Amino acid sequence: MGWSAIFRAALLRREGFPYAHCCRLLMGRKAGRGDLLHAPPDRHPKEGVTVDRFGQALLVTAYEEGVDPLLFFHNAPKGVVSCYFQPRYLPGRHAPLLVAGEPLGAFTVEEGGLRYGVDLERGMNPGVFLDTRPLRQLLMSGRFAGKRVLNLFSYTCTMGAAALLGGARGVTNVDSSGSALKRGMENYRRNRLAPAPRDFVKSEVFKKLRWYAKRDTHFDLILCDPPPVLPGRGKGLELYRELWSRLLPLVAPKGLVLLVSRDVEVSMERLYGALGIKGESLGPHQDLHPLPEDEPSRFKAALVQV
Repeated sequence: MGWSAIFRAALLRREGFPYAHCCRLLMGRKAGRGDLLHAPPDRHPKEGVTVDRFGQALLVTAYEEGVDPLLFFHNAPKGVVSCYFQPRYLPGRHAPLLVAGEPLGAFTVEEGGLRYGVDLERGMNPGVFLDTRPLRQLLMSGRFAGKRVLNLFSYTCTMGAAALLGGARGVTNVDSSGSALKRGMENYRRNRLAPAPRDFVKSEVFKKLRWYAKRDTHFDLILCDPPPVLPGRGKGLELYRELWSRLLPLVAPKGLVLLVSRDVEVSMERLYGALGIKGESLGPHQDLHPLPEDEPSRFKAALVQV
């Protein structure tokens, strides 16, 4: 079974998916997992490939040499007009390369009522993480209406915009990247939200948490989606223990924390045990996790009542 057949089978699994214009069309990174669960491991590269759709654009990401992005472009769903290729096996950080169609630059996509910008030519990441879609939909549901929200590691503030669309009283977005926060302001405007500069805070997160603690500042909901490794802060359980101890004093009475983990080695059960908590576990949608329920996912999240 070659990549063409694997990709066609993956597209069939996603027929009728409600977010089909902005989703992962192929999860083929590891042999025996994702869309490669039933594919013979000796017929495709071990580290494989992922294929994402952002509106009219296809993004093919390869983790090993020998992947032909045009193979996926020629089998892409109707409406895809351009193909970008990102060879992650190369050293360094590289923006995707246009390999077919016209350059699209920055454009807007819609995801269940939320609009955000995507730019495949701008940097390593396109401007949104698809795996956090269930969190954005939860935030838009109205469940946190009237809450004051702190969005840590906010990147382009898609979760902050989702919270406001869901009726949040206010959102403070904190990230160390000024350019990401600028894109966050653009995302607010796309959703007819008025971005106030005070709600976009350029700061190292731990430094800002100390600042809030000294001023006895509290939030009803804290969103925390850190990268898997933070230089000087460790990774895995070590990172989450420190984060938890820093953000806990900022949670208002009966407040909530939406905590995200991207470490495949750290199950939610281990995280709960390490932090002494219990929460409502959330996982990715099926386009990013087309696996049996007992298979571990790289992305996990928990809604914790403090």
